[in-house]
Parts: sequence; C-alpha cells; structure tokens
Amino acid sequence: MVAVLIPALRVELSARECWQLYEWLGEHAPFVRNQLRVIRQGGSGDVKLATREERQEVLQAIEIGCRSLGSLTGGLRSLKMALAESDI
Repeated sequence: MVAVLIPALRVELSARECWQLYEWLGEHAPFVRNQLRVIRQGGSGDVKLATREERQEVLQAIEIGCRSLGSLTGGLRSLKMALAESDI
C-alpha cells in the first residue's frame, strides 16, 4: 500500500496501482516517479505531490492512461477525483 499525499488529502494506492501510475507518468514528474520507484523496490514512505505542476502531470497521466485501461481501480479513481476537484 502506498499513500499519495496532496495538500490536505491522503489517497492510498495498491502496489499494482503504484506501478501503473509510474508507467503512465513516463518522463513527467521525475520527483514523483523517483518516490514511486523507491517504494516499488521495497522502500517505504509516502509519495508527495508537492507542486502544482506535479499534480497537473499526475492528473494528466491518469486521464491518458485510463483511456487505454477503460476504467480505474479504487485508489487511482480516488486520486483522479481528488486532483480534479482540487485547485491543482
């Protein structure tokens, strides 16, 4: 389980969702990708979306990624909704 922290919000992702988000980000949001990589490789901690740009890049990656997936699982769906409803 991975926690993604957005100012004033916490969303939990499964290991699978973490991997999916990592892939969808591609070369975008390098600090977020690095945090996801460390956690995927057995590290622990939270992923922080500290900047507006990171939040926008994560939201965009989820929106593009879910087109090929068809639907989102619980954690990614919650993260997308939280980012879409926030002021990013």
